[in-house]
Amino acid sequence: MSDTDTNSDFRTDDLTGCVPDIVLRPVTRHRVMDALERAGIAYTVDVDREVSGRWENGRIWFDRAGKDNAVLSVTGYWKGWLPEDRRRELLETCNDWNERMLYPHAYVSTDDDGDLHVVGHHAVDCTFGVTDEQLYQHIDSAAAVMRCLFGDLTEQYPEGVPD
Repeated sequence: MSDTDTNSDFRTDDLTGCVPDIVLRPVTRHRVMDALERAGIAYTVDVDREVSGRWENGRIWFDRAGKDNAVLSVTGYWKGWLPEDRRRELLETCNDWNERMLYPHAYVSTDDDGDLHVVGHHAVDCTFGVTDEQLYQHIDSAAAVMRCLFGDLTEQYPEGVPD
């Protein structure tokens, strides 16, 4: 039966009672902290009010960015580092990860001493808001996959991880 069939007994106004009320709200620091607590993720808030969690192989920051702070930004730093002469190898590792995984995007960063670090980043546009469940899912899955990236790097480059 087509949408335009006038003999249809189905009407869209009959769905009103079936669709749950969904509350889309802006991403706030407090909502991020609530989602982290729900996920069982220990976190700290520093003097700059940055929210982050530390894991065995790295640290992950949970922030807001963009116009009106409408973008959920999850950025992780692998605790290891490699010297500049390993750049090509580390870039290939990040490219391999990016080809296999949808997120986080992995890239190589150089610190002031010339040492190479891997950064993972995942961003979600929340311009129209998110439900509590959506925010929880984004944070929980981003942290889990970021930890997989850190674990892979630590396994592949054990010499780069400080004792």
